[in-house]
Amino acid sequence: MSRVDEEQLTTIWEARGITPDTLIVDGDGTIADDPPRTTSHLALPRIAVGEPNPQLSLGDTLGQGGMGIVRSAVQVPLARDVAVKAMHPNAGDKAALGLVREARITGGLEHPNVVPVHAIGLDENGQPMIIMKRIEGRAWSDLIDDPGLYPSQQADHTALDHHLDVLLDVCNAVSFAHSRGIVHRDLKPDNVMIGAFGEVYVLDWALAVSVNDAHGDLMPAARDICRVAGTPAYMAPEMASAEGAVIGPRSDIYLLGATLHHLLTGKPRHSGKDVRQALITAYASEPAEYGDDVPAGLGEVANKAAHRDPEQRYESAEAFKQAILRYRRQQSSRELASDASARLELLRKAVRHPAQHELNEVRAAFSECRFAYQKALSTWPDNARSSHELSQALQLMVWIELNAGNPGAAATVMAELEDPPPELADKLNAEIARVADLERLGYDMDLQVGRRTRAFAMLVIGVLFSVAPMLMGYAVRNGYADFDLTAFALISTLFVGVIEGLRRWAKDTLSTTRVNRQLVHTAQVLAGVGLLLPAAGLLRGWSGAETILLLLLAIAIIQAMVAVTIDRKLTAAVGITLICFFVGAARIDLIFELLAINNLGCALVIAWVWRPDTLLPPPALK
Repeated sequence: MSRVDEEQLTTIWEARGITPDTLIVDGDGTIADDPPRTTSHLALPRIAVGEPNPQLSLGDTLGQGGMGIVRSAVQVPLARDVAVKAMHPNAGDKAALGLVREARITGGLEHPNVVPVHAIGLDENGQPMIIMKRIEGRAWSDLIDDPGLYPSQQADHTALDHHLDVLLDVCNAVSFAHSRGIVHRDLKPDNVMIGAFGEVYVLDWALAVSVNDAHGDLMPAARDICRVAGTPAYMAPEMASAEGAVIGPRSDIYLLGATLHHLLTGKPRHSGKDVRQALITAYASEPAEYGDDVPAGLGEVANKAAHRDPEQRYESAEAFKQAILRYRRQQSSRELASDASARLELLRKAVRHPAQHELNEVRAAFSECRFAYQKALSTWPDNARSSHELSQALQLMVWIELNAGNPGAAATVMAELEDPPPELADKLNAEIARVADLERLGYDMDLQVGRRTRAFAMLVIGVLFSVAPMLMGYAVRNGYADFDLTAFALISTLFVGVIEGLRRWAKDTLSTTRVNRQLVHTAQVLAGVGLLLPAAGLLRGWSGAETILLLLLAIAIIQAMVAVTIDRKLTAAVGITLICFFVGAARIDLIFELLAINNLGCALVIAWVWRPDTLLPPPALK
């Protein structure tokens, strides 16, 4: 508060004939105003009290002030509990006019947050009295001083949450009054009643003024105000200077802001050693400086609503209410983001130390984290913290899935990032390409592909080249033919033809994968060895039987290489061939039978290993 403000206000007071030292403040801290002189109570109907057929049966005193007294009563014809506000015995005509004015204004505001007025009339002394709804509750100011008195505590609500709920209801009543062209002028916690079940009622409309010409002599027009009236502890600057031309709905917005200040600090907005100093403080209306214990968002709302310049305040009570609701959404969003931060930290640890965290646990934490941030952003889209940390969570989960070897899952998470970091995108693309290469390699080496065809081919070879040696052995022993290297070469040529015929027959299958091509090439190599052995035998002078023995050794070696490099299950075939080879080395006379046994035995073993998978019945549905 500057010296200039005090001098300005003093000048205004002098020009309007206002002497602040003579202003009278009642027990509620309010400076009263003169009621309209044209308001009359003489024509009011009489209400029978204490007669043989009373309309009212009065009860105990509920409260009283300097001008009025409120008592409990029963409205006899309706057997309804009511409250009756009547004149204090010492009050004069001015108080009577004010009481009638208040009754008529309140009675015209039918709203859930305004106390219903049932009737107005004259008592047995000819003084006005108001019959209104009886409220079992406490003044809001009492609950601010002692939060434990609040009638409907909820576990998830703080004291501030409860008071903000009340303030929102007050805004509803004020919005309704403004829509009717009425400005309250004395909004404060003392003038709000909280019912036993949390009902909120705005009381004491005695200072209300009209901002249009629709109310006649019911209340003064705001533009005609030239006296200071209201509560200095909450008063707007234009009220302290009695500038009727400025007083209007935004004056009530100031009072709402001052009330919010009281909720945040536990103290009224203006103070001073006397009425004059309090009014000067109200006129200056310097922005409040709130401590760390006051939510920054609400402090900003309070200062905007209680701005010195009416044009800088919220344009309506509804706008003020929406600002509080916006803060609540933002606060809820902040709380969700705070809850998600703990799970975000777990994701950071999982990236640094992946071996210490189960992937399923990390995925669960990520899902909860992402949901909380998305919920926070749906509540408050401009929550920069949630937006930033959600992006961090998504990036971390991409790294986690990549480190776990799940590029597909990583790509799914990456799709949620609006602007993924280039290095992360490059890493993902490289990993996807690597896995694709591995998948292609896995398919190339998949023995499941073509196994039916390979098994059939081996059965054909086994049968054909087991029958041929048996027939050849029978012919040689019975003198029908000789088995020399030329005959060996002819049989080897037949083998080459069979291999080539089978390759052409199963070309589409056996050329699909690398492993099938390797097996075909191995068979072709074996066929080639069969063609080369007669030539070597011719050079070395080997007999046909000895050449067959060498062929068995070559078959064993080739089968062993296939078993080691392609399918270890073929080791049994290697064993059969080696047995036949060593038996043949000892009994060369049995070489034809041994070759037949080897060819058929190896074919059966290989066909069994490569047999088609047995189809299992589907599981029973429960």
